[in-house]
Amino acid sequence: MDLLYFIGQAGGKKKRKNEEKKKCEEIPVPVPRASCSNRYGTTAKKAASYVIWIVCSNGFVPDNAFTIDDDDSLGYPAYIGIVTLKRDVLPGMLLPEVGVVGVTPSGSLFTAKKEYKALTGKGFFWRAIDTTKRDVPTFAVQAGKTRSKKKLYVGRTEIEDVKYVGMVHKKELIVRYKEQVLRLTTFDILCCFS
Repeated sequence: MDLLYFIGQAGGKKKRKNEEKKKCEEIPVPVPRASCSNRYGTTAKKAASYVIWIVCSNGFVPDNAFTIDDDDSLGYPAYIGIVTLKRDVLPGMLLPEVGVVGVTPSGSLFTAKKEYKALTGKGFFWRAIDTTKRDVPTFAVQAGKTRSKKKLYVGRTEIEDVKYVGMVHKKELIVRYKEQVLRLTTFDILCCFS
């Protein structure tokens, strides 16, 4: 880890300056990464589960980001990210070196590379759901909201042995697939132990 050492304060006698300088040099101050900072969410280190969103940019993915699934044929890992677009906070699929790709509630496609948040934490699991038969579980991870304050969640589906992530809005998963918009009522929803 890179460390920045704070060196002394101005003022006082020369002897006092040297003493303060020695004391301050012993105190390391971590330097945050330029591409990843500002944590959002609940953090309880001893808790069984917690959700943290980390601000990132330029395709960067934190080391401890929650991966969608390591067992698909995509060829590289994919993660979950959220972006803010025109007062909507929208979840999507975070791809390294690309950024977050997804769909707005109105059906427009988006790619956000400049600034987004990556999901980290622990206690996550996927639960299969058919929204024609039941509601979104209470322990589903809220991953955004529309400008009209409707909650958005993270859903996942598998197409041709590849897992795709999108947002759950009005009881359906809206996912971006080959520059098209798919709307599904049977999918996996991201949950977190409470």
